[in-house]
Amino acid sequence: MKSVTALGIGLAVSLATVQPAAATEAPQTVNTAHTSSEILDASARAAAAMQDFGIAPGNYIHVDQADAAFFDEVADLALADMAEPTPAPGTACTPGGRAAYAAQIAAVNSARDSNARTPAQETMYMYLSHYIDMSPSHVGTTCNHNSEAPRYSAWITSSDRNAYDQFLATMNLTSAVTTFGDAVSAAGVLQGSPNLTRNISKVADAAAFLTEAADFTFSANAALGLADQLVVSHQNGDTAEQAIADLEASLSPDMPTTYAAAATGVAAALLAPSIVLPVVGIGLAVLPVYTMLGATIINYAAWSSLIYTSNGRVSGRMMRYLGM
Repeated sequence: MKSVTALGIGLAVSLATVQPAAATEAPQTVNTAHTSSEILDASARAAAAMQDFGIAPGNYIHVDQADAAFFDEVADLALADMAEPTPAPGTACTPGGRAAYAAQIAAVNSARDSNARTPAQETMYMYLSHYIDMSPSHVGTTCNHNSEAPRYSAWITSSDRNAYDQFLATMNLTSAVTTFGDAVSAAGVLQGSPNLTRNISKVADAAAFLTEAADFTFSANAALGLADQLVVSHQNGDTAEQAIADLEASLSPDMPTTYAAAATGVAAALLAPSIVLPVVGIGLAVLPVYTMLGATIINYAAWSSLIYTSNGRVSGRMMRYLGM
């Protein structure tokens, strides 16, 4: 077993073998995007919640394939005691929906553009052209709002790609040119996995609950200690049920049931491959992109510079759209 500090994006890349199918026109509603967007949203929320709780990327543990079933079973049992996630308010286009749509429209454009780069790169570029490369008032509420006129975001040119490369470099996000698209592709591979979004959402809820709790303290270091205990339980030949029972017995007798469920759930999530892959390989990969326009002078200056040149580049897209 080893840390996944350097393995996170590799996990996503290992699943990034299925790229969105090319199409002849921009899709309006596609079931694939809906399910992969749920995985993207849940993974990003869980990754952010675990970070806020104090779990660093290197704290997740990569287990051997032979041990995966045990730790996944432990996670299923631990998370079963958590309350069901509260459905998020309906939103026309969530961050995950945007990312999933960017991958789809990237495939659409790649089929008609000889200058298109790799699927992962094109996914990043389409995300920028649809949701970042403009004033917020022009973004719209639907994922495909800017694909056609007047911004022609689905018809990017080499000038756009070069501007986006420079923008990402200034934002210190050069690696996102590939890692973001690989993560979105990985979400597409994982879609349809039983209980996946529910379990990931439960991990997010558990970490957020422990972070915000005011009447009982349970730290990230304590969660790491429980994860180590799970490893020992497995080495001792315990069943998943025995491992959970041992965890619960090691907790303070004064700990309320809701806290105990959250604590064991977070600890199990550090080892279960079915949780680690989405949270590390997907969630941690997309978060820097979702939050790239943070309140810093450098970020704001880079974005302002990008949109200052946007109108000229949009003209190039329109000409391409018209076949000129």
